[in-house]
Amino acid sequence: MRGIWLAPALVVVAVAAAIAVCGAATPAPQHGWSQPLPADAVPPQDTVVPESDPGGAAQPGGTAQPAGTAAQQGTATNGTAAASTGAVTAQDGTAASSGTTAPAGAISARVSRSWSASVAARTGIPERAVRSYAGAALAVQRDDAGCHLGWTTLAGLGAIESGHGTHGGASVAEDGTARPAIFGPELGDGTRAMGPLQFIPSTWSRWGADGSGDGVADPQNLDDAALAAAHYLCSYGDLAGAAAWRKAIFAYNHLDSYVAEVLERADAYAAAAR
Repeated sequence: MRGIWLAPALVVVAVAAAIAVCGAATPAPQHGWSQPLPADAVPPQDTVVPESDPGGAAQPGGTAQPAGTAAQQGTATNGTAAASTGAVTAQDGTAASSGTTAPAGAISARVSRSWSASVAARTGIPERAVRSYAGAALAVQRDDAGCHLGWTTLAGLGAIESGHGTHGGASVAEDGTARPAIFGPELGDGTRAMGPLQFIPSTWSRWGADGSGDGVADPQNLDDAALAAAHYLCSYGDLAGAAAWRKAIFAYNHLDSYVAEVLERADAYAAAAR
């Protein structure tokens, strides 16, 4: 997994120091990257809550497969803003999900429309993407209560990887699928990173998930990709702690500047959403 674009290099030492101060002694979930969803994110009168998980999620186990190293991507990554120069293109492709609405069992269907619309207005994140990120956070909150993954962390990843599924003129449809399909640059082995969260094929083959509830794990579907990313990140432990959080994000893309950018965006989204 590698970002479609990366922010200019940041002062890594200063960021590392800030993370160390915030994360001493594995704090309770209070940082922007791990804040729990508020109660009004899932009011019963505004949300369809399935009896059970729609299934299809690859459960974490063992050591997570590292992703996002420069060697894997077949290119050097130095913090340059690739998207602004068109380094990645969105291409037409056949999406696994073709409906105009997400199935009732989708993780995004658990999230309040009024809450997501309010958050979208305050943060600038597309409302459909907010529901995917929040739905994935709710899913792992139930399946792995000790993870403390904040929806804002997923939003930070989504912003960097594809502009929340909008790179190259794409958009996320109501069923959660990015159209046109989004692909990264060709890697050394001829493959390409896929979808709004830019999973490389080998990582998707292990962590791919069916967050949309349609029976298919599709990296171009943001519900699926957000749930897969959530399980992947949670395999690194309690993300309320700065050390585990940083290790998880660094595994997603082996760049200190990337970790710093996700941190900055997650905190900014959390502050704006309050």
